[in-house]
Amino acid sequence: MYLAEVPVLPGCRAWGATAEEALFNLEGITADFIASCEHHGDPLPAAIAAAGELVIAV
Repeated sequence: MYLAEVPVLPGCRAWGATAEEALFNLEGITADFIASCEHHGDPLPAAIAAAGELVIAV
């Protein structure tokens, strides 16, 4: 199993049988996290807001 995470987004972790699957799963979780912040009016972590885009790596 592979674990992928976005350290600046608390709890954004995903597992997969391959690195590619872990990244694919993480993309959905990250999108849901950001959408939830926007929906509830919560600010994004400063590192994400300043970057303007999210780069995910294993």
